[in-house]
Amino acid sequence: MKYCLCLLLQVRIVKVSNIFLAASKRDIKEFFSFSGDIQYIELRSEFERSQIAYVTFKESQGADTAMLLSGATIADLCVSITPVEDYQLPPEAYKEILVNLTP
Repeated sequence: MKYCLCLLLQVRIVKVSNIFLAASKRDIKEFFSFSGDIQYIELRSEFERSQIAYVTFKESQGADTAMLLSGATIADLCVSITPVEDYQLPPEAYKEILVNLTP
């Protein structure tokens, strides 16, 4: 029972703040390419000159590795990367994830 609870508490999603507005999902994917397999990326406007991304990894190890990159630069801005436990994927994300799971 304790093992199951541990699996539920593993974070697979990170919030990336202070991303330059011109950065794309492709830029985010390339930046995290060595962290682990990404299932979904959602970009949202944050401020007038920046945006945030919610990056969902296939495994918690990807999120753990991604957080080590906090303070690095994506498209000329220093980003902050933090774990997210209460994020809800948008409906279109489920379709994209299912498409990526089929061989």
